[in-house]
Amino acid sequence: MYNLFLFCVIVSSTLLLNACSNTARLNELAALKPSIPPDITELPGQLTLTEKYQFLEVTPAMKRFISSLKLRSKSKQEQIDTLYRVMFYQKGYIIDYEMFETASAGETFEMKRGNCMSLTALMVALGRELGMNARFQEAKSKPVWHSEK
Repeated sequence: MYNLFLFCVIVSSTLLLNACSNTARLNELAALKPSIPPDITELPGQLTLTEKYQFLEVTPAMKRFISSLKLRSKSKQEQIDTLYRVMFYQKGYIIDYEMFETASAGETFEMKRGNCMSLTALMVALGRELGMNARFQEAKSKPVWHSEK
């Protein structure tokens, strides 16, 4: 029993001493800042964040678009239906889903594409411009989407 205890003490001591001898090197490595090769920092198609507009800002072009639809005299439900139909089904102005394109409402309107957050921001901004109590709401469901591309 004593031999087993002595063996465990010797093995443990050896392991601890070995670990301590590497501590200085580990500290040196931890102090180094990783360097990223220049060719990796600029990948083709890399997304960049832009601040062209505030996230829910309604641009002059968006205001003209709303005005052109002549929605102000319609009921709220007719406004929503018309806006949705025009934004997603009218030829010449179809917003398309783009999974990796998170943008502000104004940028989404200009580019005619965006992901779920971008499209929601656009609809909330346009709804608020029409005087609706438009807001974000979390949906607890599996994502389902399609693209017309």
